[in-house]
Amino acid sequence: MPSHPGHRGTLPLMAIAQFILALDFSIVNVALWQIQADLGFAAADLPWVATGYALTFGALLIVGGRLGDRFGHRTALLIGLALFGAASLVGGLAPTASLLVAARFVQGAGAALVAPAALAIVRTAYHGSPEQTRALGLFQASAAVGASAGIVLGGILTGLAGWRWVLLINPPLVAALILAILLVAPEGMRTAGAVRASGGLGLLGGVWITVALAAVIFGVTRLEHTPITDPTVWGAGLVAVCAGVACVLGERSSRDPMFPGSLFAAGRWAVIVATLVVGALLGAYVYLIALYLQQQMGMSAIQTGLAMLPATAASFAASTWLNPRLLPRAGTRGQIALALGLMAVGQGTLATLTPASGYVPTVLGGLVLSAIGVGLAYPAAALAITGAVPAHQRGLAGAVFTAGQQVGAALGLAGLATLAAGVSLGWTFVVAAVLALAAALAVLMAMPRMRA
Repeated sequence: MPSHPGHRGTLPLMAIAQFILALDFSIVNVALWQIQADLGFAAADLPWVATGYALTFGALLIVGGRLGDRFGHRTALLIGLALFGAASLVGGLAPTASLLVAARFVQGAGAALVAPAALAIVRTAYHGSPEQTRALGLFQASAAVGASAGIVLGGILTGLAGWRWVLLINPPLVAALILAILLVAPEGMRTAGAVRASGGLGLLGGVWITVALAAVIFGVTRLEHTPITDPTVWGAGLVAVCAGVACVLGERSSRDPMFPGSLFAAGRWAVIVATLVVGALLGAYVYLIALYLQQQMGMSAIQTGLAMLPATAASFAASTWLNPRLLPRAGTRGQIALALGLMAVGQGTLATLTPASGYVPTVLGGLVLSAIGVGLAYPAAALAITGAVPAHQRGLAGAVFTAGQQVGAALGLAGLATLAAGVSLGWTFVVAAVLALAAALAVLMAMPRMRA
């Protein structure tokens, strides 16, 4: 598929890596009740099994991308996979709650090395190739499939073998992937990961932004279980603001900034905002609809996962079939705006849900429209953010893109889930639709010169 024979096999391997990371984001959710019973988790501490992974994954992505640019994307990928696999083994065998949560934090750190490196390798392997649009579509589709498959697979593994296997499934998968990277496509992987940044690491900006992101994610996830007046929420917000200010001041005075100005030029800031919004809506509606199907329609965990499969299929088809046909005509600007518009319609459809609503047409229609929007948004956004940047900055650009996905998902899950619990499910989806439309408007206004 790539124009360079030496890169043959790169895309499938990177797609598998992306699939595993996304799978682990959702696979533990179905197993939480069994984990609580087995390890004696307090109710307030149980969510850290899920959010601990998201916290370090999202917060360390920028540093992970910078390290990949400096030491080589292939090196960062292999180290990240090894760290992820080892932490999965420790978590799956953990005898205590605290060790399990610690393992989830380390898993997220490993994922923060893998994700930007994998995207940078794909972008480098297909740079200048007519197949790059399709390659990015397949790469991003693997994440959507992994996130949805995690719900189904988590239910099956928990029911048949116990909760530990939702983590113990990772080490053999990761070991096989590392072996394939070392043996199956060594030439392409070395070439794709050979471009490195020169000079110093310049990690101070990355440290500040990591602290800021960690504080934001921590504060918003706390809102799921505590009121907004809780001191920990306000304290997290204060830390985030201070760290953000320190990052801006440090970047302005640095000779080797972590975030070069070119990264946000030509409307890329609007694409980053759009990526945050898409991630927020995706994280929220998957969670909220899964709860609706179980609580209001009485579906089991496996039935819920199967009910979400049409959305997975729609997102995959949009990324792999529709995206390469639409993007050359609409451009990144037009496709991202269209994708956000479809998500707004889908979220508006879900806003009409009532306790008496059935699966068809409201749930299915809202899910499929939203999923098509996700499938079109992510490949175009990845191309807009990582395109036209030097090869030695592609890891950082990929990290910014992936951070938008992960941080957006964490913020959306906590914020919109809290809104649904405090107001109503319908109004939550109305707010989600408004956010999608606002992001589409920002893209249309800020990206007049962006091209596919």
